[in-house]
Amino acid sequence: MAFPGISGHTDVVEIRVAVSDDAETVGRLTLDVYRGNGSVGPNTDHGYLESLSDGASRIKHATVFVAEVDGELVGTITAARRGSPLSHVATADELEVRMLAVEASSRRHGVANGLVAACEQLARDDEKMAIILCTESWNSAAQSFYIQRGYQPVPDRDWTVNGTTLLAYEMRL
Repeated sequence: MAFPGISGHTDVVEIRVAVSDDAETVGRLTLDVYRGNGSVGPNTDHGYLESLSDGASRIKHATVFVAEVDGELVGTITAARRGSPLSHVATADELEVRMLAVEASSRRHGVANGLVAACEQLARDDEKMAIILCTESWNSAAQSFYIQRGYQPVPDRDWTVNGTTLLAYEMRL
């Protein structure tokens, strides 16, 4: 899928399904972005850090999309079906979206929108009724992004893991 850039940016963002050769870059990019935005720090659970950096496992157990600009991988997102070890909150009729990561230099150019749109299309193709995702309670930028895309808060599905409150958002399809 190709998405033209926005905000005057002329690069074309290519969205595709990740392959095993992408695993190392997917893991490194995700961990770097999460470290850079404060989602992980010195007290972060080691298992979560491992999950972020393990692109190979994500590619094996879910659908991972990557975004490329001029052949360089600049973003990634994971779409997990219920039953996948990567799905924590999805019901049978939902697709769970996780680990959206876009390099800082590629933000505000349509990369995140393209990645999320790919997940939404996958959910439709899978005949899912909704997409579910969670974001940290402090991450107002992510919350605003998803609300602008039409996602709605689902407070009764918020949860806490290792002291971090995660807010649930859903888009009915």
